Amino acid sequence: MLKLVFLGLFLCSFFAFADPPDWAHGWAEVERMRKEGKLEEAVAATLELERFAVSNGFWDEVVRAVVTRFTLGRDRAPTSWGRQLVTLKRFANEGPRQLSPAIYCHLVSFYEEFYQANPAVFRHRLEPLPDADQNDNPAEWSMLRLTAEIRSLLESALSDSSVLKKMTVADYGHGLRCEPSYSQPTLFDWAAYRSLAWWELAAETGVFGKNILNFDETDLVLADTAKFIGAKFRTASEFADEVLALYQSMLSFHASDKNGAPAAAADLSRLQFVWKHARPMPVPNNGGTLPVVAGAVAPVAGDDRSAFRARYESSLNQFLSKWRSTPVSVQAAAIRGTMAIEDGEPGIAHLILSRSIAGYPDDDVEVRKCRALLSEIERPDFSLSQEGAGLLVEYRNIRELHLRIFPVAEDQTPPHSSDRAALAEWLAKPPAKAWIAQLPPCKDFKRRDFSVKLPLLPNGRYLLAAADNDGFKKAQCCVIERQ
Repeated sequence: MLKLVFLGLFLCSFFAFADPPDWAHGWAEVERMRKEGKLEEAVAATLELERFAVSNGFWDEVVRAVVTRFTLGRDRAPTSWGRQLVTLKRFANEGPRQLSPAIYCHLVSFYEEFYQANPAVFRHRLEPLPDADQNDNPAEWSMLRLTAEIRSLLESALSDSSVLKKMTVADYGHGLRCEPSYSQPTLFDWAAYRSLAWWELAAETGVFGKNILNFDETDLVLADTAKFIGAKFRTASEFADEVLALYQSMLSFHASDKNGAPAAAADLSRLQFVWKHARPMPVPNNGGTLPVVAGAVAPVAGDDRSAFRARYESSLNQFLSKWRSTPVSVQAAAIRGTMAIEDGEPGIAHLILSRSIAGYPDDDVEVRKCRALLSEIERPDFSLSQEGAGLLVEYRNIRELHLRIFPVAEDQTPPHSSDRAALAEWLAKPPAKAWIAQLPPCKDFKRRDFSVKLPLLPNGRYLLAAADNDGFKKAQCCVIERQ
């Protein structure tokens, strides 16, 4: 039946327009009618655009018209939206090859809206709901039923990947969420990333079982892209095998692109997936060795997880070297920089981050993340404690320390550093002693200790205030005893 409808549109289209329509103006008019509530007029205008697009082979405009008609149908009859999606799916199943893969992608987006509208509800419906799962209202389905439906649609779309790879998101993906755009230039990329996202969600919720994506690490999962693409993976998890095969397909598809951003985005996503789901392979500590395939990251002897972390960090280093000219490298730098900070190597993190953001706009989300990390690494910081007759200062990024000492009477209560108002009152008094201590530089951004010699004082209790500026902003204080 749907084929007859499509054929009718094709035949009628010969009489629809003498000249090509102004597509931008035509779609703007449809949107205006929709906003004004003139839905019947909007549908009629959409059909006219669709007829001309069909007759002249403007398949991207046909997809937009079909999706627009169904969206307008939802606006006209929201309660029957589930049934309309069934009709749209049947249209995709029976429609021409130039349309079907794109329609499947839009169907995925439509079904995702049900989950996004109320994720908490679906997360509480992990078990099948025999009655609700059989009806045509996805809002009432179980998480299992919704996930299975979306997985089926994505598999249908990706089954004709040769067509999807020729469909750009810019032309065929009107209305599809695509972030960041440089990572998903085609509907193939869009469908692949949506598949990965839903696999992650399925693993998180346990809708298909626990640890469905976990697998034992091999020496090639973190290898360079060429070795990874050519590898044959057979893990204990069929789900992980499917994901790894999808990454291989994505990387292979973009291997010869002049624009390296899509390949870089897929490669970084692959590394993150492996880090999250691969179980470290055992690394001997007794002088034994493990075979290493050329191009793979060499195992590091020691604790399994720490050795795996070292391999992952090494892979990120290789990634930053290979893809430095792509915007994806900034995201990788934020990941690698964070790990370096966690490893107690702020100097390495600073070098990685500062190099990676050079030349990229400050308003970029990933650049802002890197700058936030850099600001934290460069932030002056110190703490004080009494050390015998002296003062122990633990500090970073400070060259000199301004110090003041105030005597504390028996009936006085010295302030804490957190009580800024009380401390300010003490700082307003004339100090018993005031001086500046020069501190050795911290070239690696690491914290270090330094003992400051205190002046000779009569026995008693004293408040010592210190700051890295002569205005004593954000001063720290401690109590010292002289006996």
